[in-house]
Amino acid sequence: MIGQPLLHGAGHVLAISTGGGRFLVRTPDLVEVYTDAGTPVSTIDTQTQHAVISPGGLGVATTRGKVAQLWSASTGKLLHTLRGHRSLVDDAEFSPDGRRLVTVSDDHTGRIWDTRSGRLLHVLVGHFFPVNTGSYSPDGRWIVTSSQFTAGLWNAATGELLFYLGRSTQKITSASFNASGDWILTGSEDGTARIYHCVVCEPLSGLVAAARARLRALR
Repeated sequence: MIGQPLLHGAGHVLAISTGGGRFLVRTPDLVEVYTDAGTPVSTIDTQTQHAVISPGGLGVATTRGKVAQLWSASTGKLLHTLRGHRSLVDDAEFSPDGRRLVTVSDDHTGRIWDTRSGRLLHVLVGHFFPVNTGSYSPDGRWIVTSSQFTAGLWNAATGELLFYLGRSTQKITSASFNASGDWILTGSEDGTARIYHCVVCEPLSGLVAAARARLRALR
């Protein structure tokens, strides 16, 4: 029945995340996973600052303190505890295929993990202040992070920092890609949102077209 409450007495809803025909509801004391039709799937009995379901709806990532954890969305079973950050983990996001997870932290770094094994793959080093958010591009090739005064663009396969985006006078609170992956949007506490054209993020055909356009402009 549309509009029928799913939770009763579990506390207020802190966040919702959707993926793969399922969604999760984060409350102060637990995480509940449902089908899109509202059928309960699993309960993850953990208090967490952040929770996200994988794009395929099979995995859940949560953060608490200095660690992130990976869970089965189908059973609620804990699969891996991801340790290594030296301070609060602020965000965790899956890659589009669900095989990787990026975490970012107040320790000024990001980390890329293999979600099947829980193995650390890369450490993203380059920010000089706490990292607030991390997000994959739609094709999974790039990661954009937001920090105090800049955003960072990273090669998701190698963990290499390509360049910084913008120089805000106040904290950049978020950064994400558009649906096609060739534009990056940032938001800041200075009251502005900025859009950047990410030429290197385009498919090869787009890079060739951009190179030809620049050559024509030089003639």
